[in-house]
Amino acid sequence: MIIEECSSSECIEIVDNLIGNSMGWWHAYYATSCLKAGVCKVIVAKEHGNGIGVGLFYSLESIGVGVIYYVAVNEEYRGLGIGKAIVLSIEEILSREGIDIFLATTTEENIPSIKMFRNLGYEVLYLYSFDVNHGYRISETIQKLTCSYEDDLLLVKVENVNKVVDYLINIFKTSRARRIAEKIWYRICYSPWRRLRGY
Repeated sequence: MIIEECSSSECIEIVDNLIGNSMGWWHAYYATSCLKAGVCKVIVAKEHGNGIGVGLFYSLESIGVGVIYYVAVNEEYRGLGIGKAIVLSIEEILSREGIDIFLATTTEENIPSIKMFRNLGYEVLYLYSFDVNHGYRISETIQKLTCSYEDDLLLVKVENVNKVVDYLINIFKTSRARRIAEKIWYRICYSPWRRLRGY
């Protein structure tokens, strides 16, 4: 197996197939929209020249945040560590860009994903726990930043930080982070939603 970066135009079909088959057409639509918008980058795990796994991600260098947007592995290759290899490869690429905060989101029911991220050193936090006693809509900023309206968990890895929640609150409560989240949301979440509905 090899894992390699892939230009978005080469990978749209691979992304569409793998994410569509494992998560459904809705997720495949948003994943390919992110690629077409020039926001997402993609890596592909290949065996014998065929795509068996993908990872989509993007970086927000001005606030030091990298978002792991989608990870999907062909069903017959699951449980072999391919998803972990994809996430570690994404982290390596983002680290070279100066990113030290890695975010992903999922649902509480997605036990395999939660287990994988925990094994890679991610903390699992309830997205809405950020809003308790802080007076900010931190969860809204994170949702916009990650286009994660169906998810209730934040998976986060921050290098060399003990109090992760406090650290994230200090970043995401700023007007700068909210402006960045708004721009990303418009490009990868709201605009595709509008196109889907014919607006």
